[in-house]
Amino acid sequence: SMPSHQVHRGGRWGLVPSPPSQSPPPSSAAASGFVPFCPPSMDDPVMADFVNNIERINSLAEKSPGYIWRLTDEEGENSYSMQLFDSEYIVTNMSVWKDRDSLFDFVYNTAHVEIFKRRKEWFAKMPQMHMVLWYIEEGHIPDINEAKERLQHLREHGKSQYAFTFKDNF
Repeated sequence: SMPSHQVHRGGRWGLVPSPPSQSPPPSSAAASGFVPFCPPSMDDPVMADFVNNIERINSLAEKSPGYIWRLTDEEGENSYSMQLFDSEYIVTNMSVWKDRDSLFDFVYNTAHVEIFKRRKEWFAKMPQMHMVLWYIEEGHIPDINEAKERLQHLREHGKSQYAFTFKDNF
């Protein structure tokens, strides 16, 4: 059997198979989005359709080809209850995928796209870039500070292999 290493999953520890040694070291794609929502709270009736679909879409992600990990709260459910910025109105979503194409397929070619298309109903338009992709060493699980730093780099320096978007080919 394959050796395992422990990965912290938002308050829970889980065992993830360690990849066999390969040369050069493989990489995975990490993605993070930080988006302000419009109503005063996630409990607002305006947010009901979004909130009612969180579990279904997260479950779909976890079953999707290429999915590795996603940021969750201490209950292991989702990251939307976690206040990771000064504003309680910013929700955070962060996940790790085998590669950029796996994430792209999940975002645009599954039931996730139905929710994605309705984002203007629930979320305010960000004046600056609010989503970032970057490559990580296989087996690495990024933390929120890493995501914030990559996003800041993208905002300040533009797209590069260090921090990019779906529109970029790195």
